[in-house]
Amino acid sequence: MNIVHPSTSSVNVQQNRRRSSQVAFNLVRYNLNREEDRRKTFEQNGWFNHEFNVEYKDLALLGFFYEKYPDSVRCNFCLLQLSDFEPGDDILQAHLTFSPNCPLLKRCKTDNEPMNSEKLNKILPKVYYDECGWKRKKNKEEVKKSETIRYPRYESLNKRLETFDMWPIGLKQKPQDLAEAGFFYSGQSDVTICFSCGNHIGKWEVDDNPWVEHNKLSKECNFLKENKEILNENTKKYETDSDYGSMETEDGNDEKNTSEDKIIKECKICLEVKRLPAILPCGHVAACQSCIQKLTNKKCPICRTKIEDTKQLYLS
Repeated sequence: MNIVHPSTSSVNVQQNRRRSSQVAFNLVRYNLNREEDRRKTFEQNGWFNHEFNVEYKDLALLGFFYEKYPDSVRCNFCLLQLSDFEPGDDILQAHLTFSPNCPLLKRCKTDNEPMNSEKLNKILPKVYYDECGWKRKKNKEEVKKSETIRYPRYESLNKRLETFDMWPIGLKQKPQDLAEAGFFYSGQSDVTICFSCGNHIGKWEVDDNPWVEHNKLSKECNFLKENKEILNENTKKYETDSDYGSMETEDGNDEKNTSEDKIIKECKICLEVKRLPAILPCGHVAACQSCIQKLTNKKCPICRTKIEDTKQLYLS
């Protein structure tokens, strides 16, 4: 088979990059481990309103679900994203090339529920079963632990930190804090995912504490259980800060932030260094106000989320 490479393939590939809070929360109603539900993400969300060049049933069979951006699909088992399809694109080959360690492709133990196991078995590459890391654990305790981790490739703190290279700088939550709380960045808007329990959190608010919000969403997360002391410390600090904040009155001197405190970066469109606003709701700081107003599609140049508004940022 020919190896598809990003620089020559018509398929645009990004690992762990796009998933907006809107898309992520809409997907909650689907069990993406089930091929039937993966098909529904295409059937119920406008896939047929476009003239795409791949068969959605083949995508669902190989672990992909529809993200609506506008032909962006993502593998539920390795998070590989494919988009910009053209006639002749080989989905299986692209999947193998850009994510060779995908547990579904390697026939590792997953929660996948295919509609036709025989059909899937025929098209998957033949590999030795013991290539899967979970089988080569040293003892039963480690095997049991590995089976409870939703995204084992991000079990390392450094691996999680590496996913935050495009994290919106306008948000108060910092990559280090989020990664330490078990999250890696999905690449879409401000949606983060826990490597252990697999739950998504997005639409972060200014006062949100990653540990506290994680615990609210998933009290049974094994990562939180293993780091109970850190969780308790963050919970106490959050409660103390909240109590203190409720007693404070607003300081009328917030106007001390001058125009010189505004975020200055290079506009991704005109390439001029200007004071750039944050694009809402995704939070990316990518283009100057003038260029944003000239965008015909009114979409963020980084994640292609529809632009609803902009907000000027200030350094604290």
